[in-house]
Amino acid sequence: MLSGAPDYFAPLTAANATCIICYMDDDETAAAERELTEFRRWADGRDDMVRRARAAGVSKHRIHVLTGIARTTIDRILKEED
Repeated sequence: MLSGAPDYFAPLTAANATCIICYMDDDETAAAERELTEFRRWADGRDDMVRRARAAGVSKHRIHVLTGIARTTIDRILKEED
């Protein structure tokens, strides 16, 4: 307990910290949902993007560096094409 803190303040734990999410206002929730929707649009086209880049001559290493996609995932995407 913090020195001088009232007794009714409990230390923050994982159990009560996750409840903070329940209090997000509608604007924050809507913004988060829009962000997730945008991510889904990108993710849905990810494999085709990787295949197009490789067909255009971009190395697997460079695709990895530019996208942050794991090399093993890139290998799997390109193997599915074969």
